[in-house]
Amino acid sequence: MRWGGDAQMAKAAEEFSELSAECARELNGQADREEFLEELVDARIMLEQLAWHITDDALEETIEGTLDQLADRLGRERPEGDDVE
Repeated sequence: MRWGGDAQMAKAAEEFSELSAECARELNGQADREEFLEELVDARIMLEQLAWHITDDALEETIEGTLDQLADRLGRERPEGDDVE
């Protein structure tokens, strides 16, 4: 299982788990900044790859709605040009 949707999902789960472990190390004062950044980048790349499989506007609409909710909770307006592209 090297390529395809299932393989990407499995790899994403692995990368997110590794990032989670680095976050825990950060909270415990045991973090290595370079390792943290590497895992953050790996997780972000996997997010982008997963998003490529969504061809309709559902992802952008969901992101916009979530950002609007966050702005409401914080009592702030979203900055101009803060739209997801």
